[in-house]
Amino acid sequence: MKKKEVEPARIRTGWFSSIQTKEFFDELGRFCDDIKGRKKEVKLSVHRYVRERLTAFGVLILAIPALITLLLSDAPYTFFDLEDSMLRFSIKHAGRHVKEEAMPTAEELKKLPPHMRVRVPKAGERFPVYVEVEIDGKKVISNSYKPGGLKQEGASYAYEKVIVAPGIHKVIVRMSDTGSPEHFDFVYDKELEFKAGRQICIDFDGGKKEFYIRN
Repeated sequence: MKKKEVEPARIRTGWFSSIQTKEFFDELGRFCDDIKGRKKEVKLSVHRYVRERLTAFGVLILAIPALITLLLSDAPYTFFDLEDSMLRFSIKHAGRHVKEEAMPTAEELKKLPPHMRVRVPKAGERFPVYVEVEIDGKKVISNSYKPGGLKQEGASYAYEKVIVAPGIHKVIVRMSDTGSPEHFDFVYDKELEFKAGRQICIDFDGGKKEFYIRN
């Protein structure tokens, strides 16, 4: 570092010749001890500050909001009137590919790293998933859910909620893999008993290819 870049007031000692070697190292040692002492003093002052202010009254003040938060965190809460019931429809399902899946060619596989050279169908754009939900003959949901992914090659996600009066209701769910409201690949048709303050969630099992009631 150039001399003109250093403030003289910040220089504690210096080494100018071999004659001053011992004095220089002695002063350097005292400087290191001073730094350690200052760190210890700061650490002790912080501990003293916390200890002096952490009184019984302070602990009580901190404990009250903590206790309220703990009690309220376990309190039951519903997003609908307790006199009503609710139907929740929640699925994750991938529609069919828009174009028929093609297996990668041998030339395409050669361009891939060895661990990726598996002959699996190419991923391509999928159709949106179209869903209809009917309760007692009245259509309450009729939506199309777009596939995820940058190229729309992923699954579609659907989450819907419908307020239902307590009692037994006929529920029909229809789902199309091709986004068509004219043709349905999966149908759920059952009478369900809705209880006040409770909800029923209908999900889709991708492995069994069927709707089910989720507990």
